[in-house]
Amino acid sequence: MIEGRVFCRVSAIVLAAGLLAAGLSQAYAGDCNADIGGLSQKRQGFIDKLNQIAKASKGKLDAAASCPVLQGLVKAESELIKYLEANTSWCNIPENTVEGLKANSAKSIEFAKKACDFAEQAKKQQQQQAVGGGGLGVEAPKLPTGPL
Repeated sequence: MIEGRVFCRVSAIVLAAGLLAAGLSQAYAGDCNADIGGLSQKRQGFIDKLNQIAKASKGKLDAAASCPVLQGLVKAESELIKYLEANTSWCNIPENTVEGLKANSAKSIEFAKKACDFAEQAKKQQQQQAVGGGGLGVEAPKLPTGPL
């Protein structure tokens, strides 16, 4: 009879430890979901802004307006990738998820660079035109003065 009580107590302790471990596992998963969700929402916010810019420009992105948003997107994706890589096993994240996000991020980085370079060139051309260079970087020839 004593053995039965000890077994019941040991079983209760093991069961409680199992439930506690399951609860902690769910708590960790909840933390992962909250963290990943927040980082994903930040990323999606930049994507939504880019879509708004494109919609306002009839399907084309204005390089000057989209450059800072693209830079924000690149930063948000970098933060998400860093978190996922650091917590892959902790949060049970499949490797192909991280690899897919890295591939998308590489495309975002390339696109942001092209858009920002284009915006910078357009800005320089506007400055040259304002000075009177005509955007070609060549000064207009001076007309002769005096009697003809």
